[in-house]
Amino acid sequence: MVVTKKMGVVLEDTSITKMDPVFFDPFIDPIECRGMYKKFVRVPEEVAKQTNECLYKFRNTSAGVRMVFRTDSDYIAIHSELEDCDQHSSPLTNAAVSGFNVAVLKGNKLSCVKTVSPTQGEGKNYAEGRVMLEEGMKEIEIVFPLFVEIRKMYIALREGSKVLRTNRKYKYDKPVVFYGSSIVHGVGSSIPFNTYPNLASYMYGFDYYNYGFGGGAKTEEAIIDFLASLDMSVFVYDYDHNAPSVEYFEKTHYRGYRQFREKQPDTPIILISKFGYYYSNHVDNERRRKIILETYRKGIEAGDKNLWFIDGRYLVPKKDAWYMTTDLVHPNDIGYYFMAKKIGKTVVQAIKEKK
Repeated sequence: MVVTKKMGVVLEDTSITKMDPVFFDPFIDPIECRGMYKKFVRVPEEVAKQTNECLYKFRNTSAGVRMVFRTDSDYIAIHSELEDCDQHSSPLTNAAVSGFNVAVLKGNKLSCVKTVSPTQGEGKNYAEGRVMLEEGMKEIEIVFPLFVEIRKMYIALREGSKVLRTNRKYKYDKPVVFYGSSIVHGVGSSIPFNTYPNLASYMYGFDYYNYGFGGGAKTEEAIIDFLASLDMSVFVYDYDHNAPSVEYFEKTHYRGYRQFREKQPDTPIILISKFGYYYSNHVDNERRRKIILETYRKGIEAGDKNLWFIDGRYLVPKKDAWYMTTDLVHPNDIGYYFMAKKIGKTVVQAIKEKK
């Protein structure tokens, strides 16, 4: 595809007018969108209504969404109209909440990551920014923001540049589905690129969906049914933090596992206990860890050969654990890196050893 003025749209307001930009809707062939259930939809509203306030609030945020293509344009601009989901707690940066990351790859190897400014200034109903790129044809992956809903989105490339389908192939094409709390969602990461599902995807070469919900992972039957309807290679069940009590957790953890397993009898499931075990109430955290171990034990004794357990106590090196959190609850970028290494390695192992 060649970028021409004929295919462009005229924006009501934009600050990007120099260098022959052509803005257009990027949800077209040959540009590919990954990690999105439907355009600007993360969870169907009828499902979200049967869960909780936090999940409903984040049902259409764009965590985990990536747009991939090749281009020889020497820049890319992004213009988006965003609906703020009011998630501005202290561990979050503006770039993580509403910024776009532009990752440039050479082959399958990351060359650089640049951030498109998440704000356009007071009185504007949109956000936009431009990043300069190296010359020649290159792979581009746009990693979407974590905590806003996107109403409209356009990208701009230089007039006359080419857009081609990506050459980047995953080692494991069928996506991994991550479900969990704000830690899966990405709270504490400085940019969208640095969530642990995204980092693990780059490290180990698999596609993924991010179904982390800040404050909203409570394993209601409706959300488990929805997740179990998706085609996937592995289900990462990172459910712990958002259960309001140990008693609630005990009632729902095994039930959620069994509900999913009944619908997907052979899909590998990875159970994960709480990150931050050493930062808070050890007694409560240990009770929760044992509940997850009990789910694991019951599954194994029932003959589940595709069930895995990751002990949250060892997701980051214990001796350096204090350097890997933003607020004694959420990891920082270093913490997410170590989580991605451990969890990604187990995901690949589960894929390879599936029985």
